[in-house]
Amino acid sequence: MRLDMHPYQGVGPIQFGMTREQVRKAASEPAHPFRKNMFSLCDTDEFTKARVHVFYEAEGDTVEAIEIWQPAKPTLGGATLLDKPIVLLRQQLLETDPEMAEEKVGELQSDKLGLCVWAPTADADPHLPPRSVMMFCRGYWDNFEEKRKNAMLHVMKKLAEGS
Repeated sequence: MRLDMHPYQGVGPIQFGMTREQVRKAASEPAHPFRKNMFSLCDTDEFTKARVHVFYEAEGDTVEAIEIWQPAKPTLGGATLLDKPIVLLRQQLLETDPEMAEEKVGELQSDKLGLCVWAPTADADPHLPPRSVMMFCRGYWDNFEEKRKNAMLHVMKKLAEGS
């Protein structure tokens, strides 16, 4: 599967707003659904060979984010992202988006590009490449804390019900 990333559109054949069924038809391999963490309100689809995770909105079951892991070779504007040191990638992304955020060392977020980069070893060795990149749809981070709170309440309710 080609992994050309297009801000606020999608990655390769997977486009934001597609249904889970449409994604699975477009993928070149079977999906392996799983819950990313205990606060997940719906399954994430993993496409193991492509090294892709597709996240869906809980309401509507449509694509809201797409994460790509090493050793995949996603591209953005023709440039590869997971094969260069995080220190170099950070510099290149800042040239495109001077307002890019870095909440923690190695966790970059560009709202202009609809892109997050995760490099958990960046503080220990900034010459290692990032581990993953994620494209997100418009509005993905809107009211994020409220969404997280609602997810926690949902989990607590399910635990109280014994499910």
